[in-house]
Amino acid sequence: MERKISILIADDEPYSRQELVHLLNEYGDLQVIGEAESGEQAVIQCLQLQPDAVFLDIEMPKMNGMEAARSLNDLKKVPKIIFATAYPQFAAEAFRYEAVDYLLKPFDEELVKETVSRLRKIFAEEGDSTAAAVNPGKLAVEEDGNISYIRPIVHPIYFS
Repeated sequence: MERKISILIADDEPYSRQELVHLLNEYGDLQVIGEAESGEQAVIQCLQLQPDAVFLDIEMPKMNGMEAARSLNDLKKVPKIIFATAYPQFAAEAFRYEAVDYLLKPFDEELVKETVSRLRKIFAEEGDSTAAAVNPGKLAVEEDGNISYIRPIVHPIYFS
């Protein structure tokens, strides 16, 4: 059995999260593994759960979706980002973070289906639904609810 594409949903509105969970549960190869109420929670949950993809609202408390996307792009395992928001004016900025898609609320089932198709295609092309871009330059470390990024220093080791 193939591994499912794991999904995290980040939205401060419980109804929007529930709606998206309902829509995504229609697809047997997707699995919603977590939910977050803020961008900050989304980054922390991505560190802990390492989802393949994140559906990310833009207007959220503490850390908005754009700030969260910026932080997610610094992770070692970078999830695919799909913005799911009520604000069409942020679309151009969203694609600076290499977003897979930009869904507008209220969600249209046909557009969600297209987004799922894009995700499937991306993971099929990468050859593995667990594959995500790896950034060897930084490592995110979560401690006491704070996220720090450290850059490992690599020194060659010589054997004789």
